[in-house]
Amino acid sequence: MLFPSFTRQRKGHATAPARPRVHPSIVSAIETLECRQLLSAQLTVTNTQNADTPKTIDFGDVALNTFSTTETFTLSNPGDATLHVSAFTLNDPADDLFVKDDNGDDLAAPFTVPANGTFHINIVFDPTPVGSRSQTLTLVTDGSDAGDDSVVLHTMGTGVAPATPSAPTGLFANAVDSGHIQLAWHDNANNETGFHIYQSTNQNTGFALIKTAAAGTQSFLAGGLSPGVTYFYRVTAFNNGGDSANTADFDVTPASTDKAGNTIAKAKNLGTFVNTKSISDFVGDADTKDFYKIIVTKKGVLHLRLSNLSGDADLEFLNAKGTKIGSSENSDTTEERINKAVIPGTYFAEVVQGNSGVNAAYTFSATNDTVGNTVKAAANLGTFSKKLVLSDSVGIGDASDFYKIVLKTRHALALTLNGLTDDNDLELLNIHGKNIGSSENSDATAESIKKTLAAGTYYIQVTQGSPDSGSNYKLTIA
Repeated sequence: MLFPSFTRQRKGHATAPARPRVHPSIVSAIETLECRQLLSAQLTVTNTQNADTPKTIDFGDVALNTFSTTETFTLSNPGDATLHVSAFTLNDPADDLFVKDDNGDDLAAPFTVPANGTFHINIVFDPTPVGSRSQTLTLVTDGSDAGDDSVVLHTMGTGVAPATPSAPTGLFANAVDSGHIQLAWHDNANNETGFHIYQSTNQNTGFALIKTAAAGTQSFLAGGLSPGVTYFYRVTAFNNGGDSANTADFDVTPASTDKAGNTIAKAKNLGTFVNTKSISDFVGDADTKDFYKIIVTKKGVLHLRLSNLSGDADLEFLNAKGTKIGSSENSDTTEERINKAVIPGTYFAEVVQGNSGVNAAYTFSATNDTVGNTVKAAANLGTFSKKLVLSDSVGIGDASDFYKIVLKTRHALALTLNGLTDDNDLELLNIHGKNIGSSENSDATAESIKKTLAAGTYYIQVTQGSPDSGSNYKLTIA
C-alpha cells in the first residue's frame, strides 16, 4: 500500500517531488520472494554398480548366509539449499537387506543432504531363502527442482544354495572310560555351518544323529554308553547346500578301564624294549593325563614322539622317582618330541591335555637308540667272524643308524635289511665314509647289498627313505 507524502515547502525555494514510501511488511515479503527464487534444493542419484540404471542395484547370485559386497546409492544435491528427507520406507522390511548410513547405523529418517553435498545409502544383501528377492526403497523429500516429492530406489538379488563343504577326514575314536568315547577328526572345509555326528551299534545300518556341532569343531565326547558294546561313528560337515560325504566309519568298544593309566602307579607298561613301540590314545576333559612306563636295558638315546594330534597335547619325560627330566610343549597340533640320553633303568612318559576344553587324539612312540647316528659314533661290531642279526629302528628324530665292522681278510659281504613297515634304505661306506654300495627300494620293500671287499674297516648305514618315513628293521650281515 502506498501512503500520501506530506512535505513542508520552504519559502523562496521550489518544492521537490515527493518520493513514495513502502510499508515495511511489503519490503519483507519481497525479500523473501527473491530468496526463494534464488535458493533451491536439487537431487540426483547414482550407484556404485551401473551408471545406466542409477536407481537400481542388482546383487546377482549370493550364497545363503553370506554377505554380498556393499553397494551404495549416492544422493547428490547440487542445489544451494539443504534437501530434507522426511521419511524412508522399505516395501518388505525383511531381515535379508541391511541398509546403513556412512556411520554404519541403520538408515533412519529424517535426514538431510546438504547444499552442494552428498549422502550415501550403503546396502548389503544377505539372503536367507533360496530364490529371487526384490526391494523398493522410498524416500520422501521436501521437493526439488526435479519436481518429485519422493524418490524410489530398487534392489534385487537371488539367494542360491552354497556348495556342500568338503568332507572331514581322519576320524578317530577312543574309549576314555566305561561310559564315554572321545571322537576327533580333521576339518577340511571353510564353508561349513557345522558338523553332524552319527552313532550306531550296527556297522551298516541304524546310524542316528547324536550331535550337531558348531563350525570349526574337531572333537566330541559321546556319553551314556555301555561297557562291552561296540559303537560305530561317522561325521559329516554341512551347510545350506547339504551334507558332505561321510568320514570313514570308526568303531570302538568302551572298556571298564582307561587304555593308559592316569597316574604313575597305574602307568601303561610298554615293557622292555630297544626298538620303537607306539600306541594311540586320547587326552581331554574326561581324561587329562596318560602315563606310560618305559624300561631301558641298554644305554642310548631315548626318542619320544607325540604325533597325529587332533588338538593340543604336551609331552613330559620323568625318571623312576617321577621327577620331570624333559618336556615338549608346542602349541595346537604341532608334534611334540623329546630326545634324551638314558642309562638302563625305568622311566615314564606323560601325555598331558594342552588346555582345558581341548580334546586331542594322539599317537605316542618311543625308541631307545643304542646305535650311533654318525660315522664317528657308529656302533662297533668288532671283527667280523660270523653271521650277525641286529634289530633297531630309524625314523623322525633318529634318521640314521651306523655300524662299524672290520674284515680281517677279503670277504664277499652280504647285507640284508627286512622286517620293514615303511621306507628305509641301506648304504655301505668305506673307512673314509664314502659310499661304495647302496640299496634304495621304495616303501617297505627289503633292501640288500652284496659286495666283495678287501680286508679293512667299513661302515653300514641304515637310513630313512624319506624325511617323514621310518620303521623298525632287522639287519643281517653275512
